[in-house]
Amino acid sequence: MRISHQFTTFSQVAKLIYLWSILPLALACTVNEATAEELTKTVGDSGQVVHILDEVVVYLKRPSKQPYVVSEITALEIEELGADTFADVLKYETGLVITDGKKNRSDLRIRAFTSQQPLLLLDGRPLNTGYMGSVDLSLLPVDLIEKVQVIKGPASVAYGANSLGGVINIITRTSAPEPLKVRFKSLFGDNAYRLLSAGVAGNWNDYHVCINAEELHRNGYTLSSDFIPTELENGDLRENSDHLRRGANLKIGHRLPNGGRYSLSLGHIWAEKGLPSSIYKPKYWRFTDWNRTTGTFTVGLPALETFTFRGNIFGNLYDDELITYRDRGYSSERIKSNSIMESRTFGGSAEAIGKPAESHELTFGIRGQQDHTRRQQNSGEPWEQYETETASLFVQDRYDITPGTSVTTGLGIYGFKKEDDRSWSAPVCPMASVAHELPSGYTFRLAGSRGVHFPSMHNLYSSTNGNPDLKPEEAWKIEASAEKTFTHNAQRFLHPELILFVNFTGNQIDKFPVTLDSSLYCNIRELETWGVEMNLSGSFSRCISGGLSLAAMKWEADELTIFNVPNLKLSAYLRFRTAYNTEIYTYWTYFGERDGDDESGGITAMPDYTVGNVNAEQPILSWLSVRVEVRNILDTYCEEEYGYPGPGRQFFAGLNMNQ
Repeated sequence: MRISHQFTTFSQVAKLIYLWSILPLALACTVNEATAEELTKTVGDSGQVVHILDEVVVYLKRPSKQPYVVSEITALEIEELGADTFADVLKYETGLVITDGKKNRSDLRIRAFTSQQPLLLLDGRPLNTGYMGSVDLSLLPVDLIEKVQVIKGPASVAYGANSLGGVINIITRTSAPEPLKVRFKSLFGDNAYRLLSAGVAGNWNDYHVCINAEELHRNGYTLSSDFIPTELENGDLRENSDHLRRGANLKIGHRLPNGGRYSLSLGHIWAEKGLPSSIYKPKYWRFTDWNRTTGTFTVGLPALETFTFRGNIFGNLYDDELITYRDRGYSSERIKSNSIMESRTFGGSAEAIGKPAESHELTFGIRGQQDHTRRQQNSGEPWEQYETETASLFVQDRYDITPGTSVTTGLGIYGFKKEDDRSWSAPVCPMASVAHELPSGYTFRLAGSRGVHFPSMHNLYSSTNGNPDLKPEEAWKIEASAEKTFTHNAQRFLHPELILFVNFTGNQIDKFPVTLDSSLYCNIRELETWGVEMNLSGSFSRCISGGLSLAAMKWEADELTIFNVPNLKLSAYLRFRTAYNTEIYTYWTYFGERDGDDESGGITAMPDYTVGNVNAEQPILSWLSVRVEVRNILDTYCEEEYGYPGPGRQFFAGLNMNQ
């Protein structure tokens, strides 16, 4: 069976574009504009120009020097979003889809790739480890993040294997501009919601330290007033949707007199949460003990002639306990099964970057990791043990033909070894790109690469669906882009960006029915995906800035369709400040139609919907502000995955302190 997914009509999209094109003009008439001293500066290494206008800060993203498209989300943008978890940070990014479904897990999909296929890195340490190979974004704290880099198309071969679906690179804070900076954040809301976060950062001579602790709690979330109760869900407080997370992080760094540097990062997260059942089919699950302990030691050696060297070693310790109950009482006397998982991952990387010639920048290195998992399906049953090894060798050269034109080529050899194999599989993955910037400021890029993704332990060894004979998934990815910044003055600019992409994916892993009651993971899917992404951001006055983004996709898939991915996503945001220094930020996103999995093997068409959030922050003192927030303003009923409705309207308020 061959299924082709088509674009939806653009009537609703046109209305949203029109609304957001006139809204800034309307607000400009109601906001008093104060005179401002014009200053500019560059923030860190983020490539952003900051215009300081009487404490009004507007961010203008410079064209990236990367040979491929890299989107960046800064710490300030994360604060403006009011993000509680890393899932909130990425939810509105162009081309990305975040869904909460069967295991109350925030899964990431980039341009229709599966949730296992994007590579997530935290300060160079891969997060896609353990039995499943995916990452629950809802359990990652955000307060230590300095910036997030998002690569959706072809990427550097230096990222190594398993970056088939893109790369999310999280960079945490390294220091504070002052000798000591204290941060405190609190947010309280419906259903005993509370978010408490405290951190200290500072520099002492050549040392820098960042410490952060956080707690997130809620008794659950209330569904939209439009929800129609079912036999399994009464429509008030979502059944079994409580959540508790506590965590702490430490980062210590030292810069040596000879230019070298090293840092140590340690973190621990503990969580307990309910897993809401489908509103059509019961499942009574709870994570009663969820632990993640991580550590990374990073070293940067001083330059040796024309090359610099850097590397890291890391460890991830993952443990969790998933209990299945017989009914919604969730009583210890009614436990059906108790599954325990223990995963250990150790690895590291080393690379050299330098300029052997004036017009060449050469990068080469190695990455490797070893994954161990012990799993007990139920108490009293034998423990199952699995092991895999992954390694990547890469070399990449950027050749600057002219000051405005560069060509980048690279080659990666990615190896994978299962515990029962005597030899490694080692596919070869090339990449190439060309970037050209005209004197007028227009920047054009064209890039292509081949990537692979090795099967997870779950794909290989699951007692119900595992297949140890699986081949690596692979894809050819091609991306073309154009962008330019139009600057009127220090207060007004416009930055449009256009991206076209096409992906050819083969050997994609999915379940294939073997009998009426069983299925097996197989390399059965061939997928072609192509689409367009458009981003428009700008500053309209001293006090108003905003943006609009659109992602539209079309695909053809053999055998199976793609679930939970909208064919159209449109986002718009508006940021402005009043004469009383009240900062107001509102964000709206339209999600188009998509196919849902009805859990019985059928395909259900899921309707489109629009969700809007707004928050406002008012300074009380120079170091203290109060924040109020409303999420899902319209109380829209929506299901990101079929049978799993999201929260209705929610209200929050809290205090922020920066001293």
